[in-house]
Amino acid sequence: MDHDFKAFYLQEMVHRQQFSYPPFSRIIRITFKHKMQDIVQDASSVFALHLHKDFGNYLTGPGEPVIARIRNQYIMELMLKLPKNGSTIAFAKQVIQQQRAILKNDRKFRSVTIVPDIDPV
Repeated sequence: MDHDFKAFYLQEMVHRQQFSYPPFSRIIRITFKHKMQDIVQDASSVFALHLHKDFGNYLTGPGEPVIARIRNQYIMELMLKLPKNGSTIAFAKQVIQQQRAILKNDRKFRSVTIVPDIDPV
C-alpha cells in the first residue's frame, strides 16, 4: 500500500522461510486426473500413503485444488516441500517415478493421469 518494495520484500522473505516456500525449499506438486471422482481420490490417497513413509514431514495432501474439475476430469493434488538438498530432491524424484509405475500397474488406476511438476508457478 505504501509502495515500499524493500519492506514488502523483507516481510515476504520472512514468511517464505517460515512456511518453507521457495527460495528456501523446492516444491514438487503431483496432480492426479480422472473422469471419476472416487478413483482419483483413491489413487491420490494410495500414492500419498506410500510417499508418507519417506517424506511424512514434507508432504501435504491429497486435496482438491480450487478448481477441482476441468474438462470432465476430477483433480486431486499432493505437494512436497523439500529442503534445497540435491540428494533429497533426487531421491524424491526416484520415489515418485517408482510409485507412479506401481500405481499404473494396478488395473483400477491405470487410466489415472499423474503429472509431477517441480517448482510450479
